[in-house]
Amino acid sequence: MKKKISSGYIFILPAVIWFIVFNAYPIFRSLQLSFYDAGVMHAEFIGFQNFVTVFTSERIMKGFVNSIKFTLVCAPILTFLPLIIAMLGFKMKNKLQVGIRFAFYLPSLTAGVIISIVWAWLLRPTGLINVITGTDIAWLGTNPFAFFSICLILICGDLGLAIIIYMAAMGSINSDLYDAAKLDGCTPFQEDRYITLPLIAPTIGFIFFIKIVAVAQIWQYPYLLTGGGINRATTTAVLEIYNQAFKFGKYGLASAIGVLFVIMVGIMAFVQKRFFRGER
Repeated sequence: MKKKISSGYIFILPAVIWFIVFNAYPIFRSLQLSFYDAGVMHAEFIGFQNFVTVFTSERIMKGFVNSIKFTLVCAPILTFLPLIIAMLGFKMKNKLQVGIRFAFYLPSLTAGVIISIVWAWLLRPTGLINVITGTDIAWLGTNPFAFFSICLILICGDLGLAIIIYMAAMGSINSDLYDAAKLDGCTPFQEDRYITLPLIAPTIGFIFFIKIVAVAQIWQYPYLLTGGGINRATTTAVLEIYNQAFKFGKYGLASAIGVLFVIMVGIMAFVQKRFFRGER
């Protein structure tokens, strides 16, 4: 018995080493650096000064505010729009369901850089969007169009996984419940209202949670398409971490922003969890 337990430890050892090297140590190191004025070649202990700088810097706080705004706008849409699409698609034939899954999941397999190039072409003043609408708006260069353009890009490219998860959850529901509902004269809307939605409520909560965490971390689209935007309208907290660390060489300040960012995302996720627990 002891030999079997020992062999089990050997099998999980690579995963433990990976976690320590690439997860646990970076977290510990970031927390440590947040108390230092750290650069490439120096590190001086300064206590909580980096955190004071974060709260007193208009530039950095704008990144936190924008991250919250992106989350409030995009996370609910990325939770409930895929739900509607999945509920409509689940009633179709199997081949159509496969087509819907493939069509919506395909963009998530495409690199963010490629997606950014395509959208930059579509949204430029002489791009396809302006040609279709008959306007000459600089979608990525003016406010508030830049903010909502980033939201649109994020939403269009991140629907597929949620749709697949929702359809899988719906497929696990016992079909006898729907048969009984039909015998009782329930309409398709009533079936969804009283059977489907209550039974996949935990899945909805899970999707909402992962979308909050994912959207809050957005940085590549603002970085590649707007560079932060005019008056930093599309700068996010994660983009500011990148700027402070790799543009300005302030690793201690970047670590402090990261620590506060994790706390912010944790609070939002906690509030979401309590909300869905109350709904259930």
